[in-house]
Amino acid sequence: MAGEIKSQPEVLKMDYEQLVKDAVLTEWKADLYETLFALREKLSGTYPSLLEGTLDELAENYKGEDIEDMLPALGQEMTASGLCLYCLDGDGDDNVLVVLPLGQADEFNKFLKKSKRRGIMERQERKKPGEPARRIDLSKRIPCKTFPLKKDETVHSYTEGKIYVQTISLPTETRVIDLSTWPPSEQPLRRAVADIEKHPDKTMYAAVFHSQDIGPDGYLLEKFQRLAVGDDLADIDSWKEVETNGDLGYVNCLAWHGDDLLIACENASYKKVVKGFSPDKGWVDLLDFQGLGGYPRFFRGGDGALYFYKGTIHKYEGGAFSEPVCTIPGYGIGEMIPTGKDRFVFGIQEESTMTRGALMRLTELDTGTWKMRDREFPFATTGRGATHLAGDWIYLSSPSKKEFGYLWNFATDECLMLGRGALSDDYLDFFDTGDGGAVLRNGDTLCLPEDFWGYLRATNPKKNTLAPGPWTERA
Repeated sequence: MAGEIKSQPEVLKMDYEQLVKDAVLTEWKADLYETLFALREKLSGTYPSLLEGTLDELAENYKGEDIEDMLPALGQEMTASGLCLYCLDGDGDDNVLVVLPLGQADEFNKFLKKSKRRGIMERQERKKPGEPARRIDLSKRIPCKTFPLKKDETVHSYTEGKIYVQTISLPTETRVIDLSTWPPSEQPLRRAVADIEKHPDKTMYAAVFHSQDIGPDGYLLEKFQRLAVGDDLADIDSWKEVETNGDLGYVNCLAWHGDDLLIACENASYKKVVKGFSPDKGWVDLLDFQGLGGYPRFFRGGDGALYFYKGTIHKYEGGAFSEPVCTIPGYGIGEMIPTGKDRFVFGIQEESTMTRGALMRLTELDTGTWKMRDREFPFATTGRGATHLAGDWIYLSSPSKKEFGYLWNFATDECLMLGRGALSDDYLDFFDTGDGGAVLRNGDTLCLPEDFWGYLRATNPKKNTLAPGPWTERA
C-alpha cells in the first residue's frame, strides 16, 4: 500500500558526528548507478535494503535524467525501506551523502541545526515517506537516436555540421564530432579550438584557439588566446597562426569583411577593443567598446554590410567603423536572427540579471530604416533567450520547470511548446542539420529525433494558442 514502509531498520542511539565524518562522497554529476555503487560499497552491510533490485530499476529509469532529479528519486525510494538519504553541504563540489534510519530523521535534523551544518533529506515533491519514487514515463519521450558525450565535455563551436568539444579534464585538445552522418564520426585535434568563423564569400576560415598554457588551478589561461587562418576545415592543426603581438587577450567574437579579419577582444590589460587585421596594414585598433552595455557581437546586413553591436550599432566600411547608427536600450541583446532582407529579430535582456516571469518579447530591427517594433508572446522567457533553430524556426527558452521552451515560426506564426517530459536532462541545445531538422544536445547526450516536428505537433493543441500578439511600433 502506498505510504506503507516495508521494513524499519532498528533505531539505535547514533553518533551523528561520526556519521557525518563517514559520509559517502560522490561527484556532483554522478548518475544513479555510480551513486548506488558508492552507497552499497560502504553501507550495504549496515543497510541490506540498499541491495534491492528496485533501486537498480530506478537507476535505469532515471538514466540520463537531470542530476537534480536523481537524488530526490533515490531518497524517495529508500524511504519505502525505512531509510532516508541526506545530502550535506561540503567544502567542494562533491555530494556528501549520509544514510540513516527514517526514524532518526528528526533527531538528525536537530543535530544539523545545532552543529550549524546545512543539509536536506532527499525526497520528491508531493510524495510521502514510504511511497515509491515517481517513475519517468518514457513513452512520452521524443523517439531519438543517441550518441553519448563525455560528462565534462563542453561545445565551443559549431561550423558546417561539425561541433568542436573539449573536456575540463583535458582542455588542451579538441574532439571534432561530424553530425552529417549518424552515428557521428570523430576526429581529434591538437589545438584547443574556442571558435571558428567562415568567410561569407570564399572558402576561408579563422579559428580562435587557446594557447594551451595551464594555470595553477589546472584550467586554461584564456587571456592568452591565439588566432589561425586556413582553407581546409579538415586540417585545422596545420593552419598558419596569425601574429598578434601578444595582445589578443580573450576573444569575444570575430568576423570577416573582404580581406579584413575583425575581432572583439579584451586584452591582458583589460582593454576592450575591436581590432582589425588586413594584409597591407596588419593589426589596427578600430573601436574602443569599454563601458558600453551588452555582450559584443557582429552581424551582417541583407546587403552584406558588417555591423558591430555593444549597446550601440556601428557599421564597418572603408576600414573603419562609423559613428553609432542605432542605440538599443537594455542590458544586452540576444542573437540577431535574420528574418528577411534588412530585418532581424532578437530578444532583449532589460536588466543586468535574468528577468524571470516576464512575458517573452521579441524586437524586430529594420537596418534599412533603423526602426524597431516589438511583439509579445503569451508565456514567460529567460532574459534575451531567442536563438535560431533551423529554417524559419526560432527557439525561445523558458524558465519554467514544465517546459524547455517554445518554437516559433516567424513565417507562419506557428508556435509549439517543447515540454520537459520530452527529453531527459535539463540542459538543451540545438544544432541545425541544414535540412530543416536539428540535432539536440540533451545533457551529456546528442539526440537525433526521428520525427521532431511530428512529435511537437502531436503533443500540442491543434489550435495555435501560443502565437504572439501584433507588432507594436517603437516611437
